[in-house]
Amino acid sequence: MPGFTCRLEATIESGRTDVLATGPSFAVALEVQRSRLHERRATERTLVYAQGADAVDWLYADRDIDAHKAELANRGWSLRIWYGWAKRECRIGVRYESNIDPELEYKEICGPLADWEITSRGLDSEHLRTARATVTGGREALRQKINQEASAAARRAAIKAEKEAAARLQEATRQRNARAQLLNQLQQTPDGLEEKWPTSWPELQGSPKQVHWAEELRARVIGWFLEELEKGWLDENRGIPVARWLALQTQAKFWIEICGHHEELVDVLHWYEDLFGRPIDRFPGSGQT
Repeated sequence: MPGFTCRLEATIESGRTDVLATGPSFAVALEVQRSRLHERRATERTLVYAQGADAVDWLYADRDIDAHKAELANRGWSLRIWYGWAKRECRIGVRYESNIDPELEYKEICGPLADWEITSRGLDSEHLRTARATVTGGREALRQKINQEASAAARRAAIKAEKEAAARLQEATRQRNARAQLLNQLQQTPDGLEEKWPTSWPELQGSPKQVHWAEELRARVIGWFLEELEKGWLDENRGIPVARWLALQTQAKFWIEICGHHEELVDVLHWYEDLFGRPIDRFPGSGQT
């Protein structure tokens, strides 16, 4: 290029670059790499060359060189160089990300040396500008897609959390209502049997989960007794002793087990009678008459 001088194997500080192109106001170091080179070593050498050059460009002859792969991964493009021995022609090109979503794809475009120029930022050409624009557009599109997916995921999470909160509130309301019904159930007595019905139902013992479950089960059993005694379906001499004995049971586990095996009041009565016999006027051990 007019106005430039080029030196081969030019020494810069402790390093030596393949080509040092010096113009009126800037210098560019060009490294042609044909052999293996690790990314770390390329970075170290670039820092050395940068002490005497405004820009440092690496031109890789082999796409399997580690430093070349690292450049592709980091910025999305890397310069390549080819030399045709038959035609004695040198060509410079660029390998770049042509597509990154859904799969990463690379493309290479190149041209003769006449297609390229040296600037204060290093080598430049229409090929390189095309590659840079493609990489920038592709990465920006992917960034936007990721942000959109993240926003959509955040919205879904917010909706899910809102539904879960509503469900927890609904369940808490249900439990409060069930608790209120349970307390009301315990305070009821069959008409005409106020003197014979258990005077109180004790607090149950067990884990919070067991107690919560057992209270609902006990209320269900008490409801069975109240309904059948009031409607005359259950003889009081048979039902009252069983109810008074049940009123002495304070373990949540007891109610969980009894209701886990008995689905109707008659099952509870038969279970009791299998254990103690059919009551007549008093249940053994109840302490109640």
